Amino acid sequence: ASGHWTLRLEIANLPSTLKAAVEAYGTARPDLFIAPIKLRNGKTAYQLFLGDYASKVEADQAAQRVPAFFREGGQKPLPMPVAEIPSQVK
Repeated sequence: ASGHWTLRLEIANLPSTLKAAVEAYGTARPDLFIAPIKLRNGKTAYQLFLGDYASKVEADQAAQRVPAFFREGGQKPLPMPVAEIPSQVK
């Protein structure tokens, strides 16, 4: 919806990476969704998103509660407006 926010948790090339991301939530049923993104090399990867938030503040707060899996190796959840989810890397 216009004006809503989400969290991009990661960009994955492999289905096993997406599976591990879902498993990071254990038995919880988070509001996850996937959107493809075309990479510079012409290949497609998959963006994993969490939630639909009414504001950036709500998205920022939710980012503090994601499993540690999404903060490893320098990663961090990226709040973004739903209307600005990219379809390709620029």
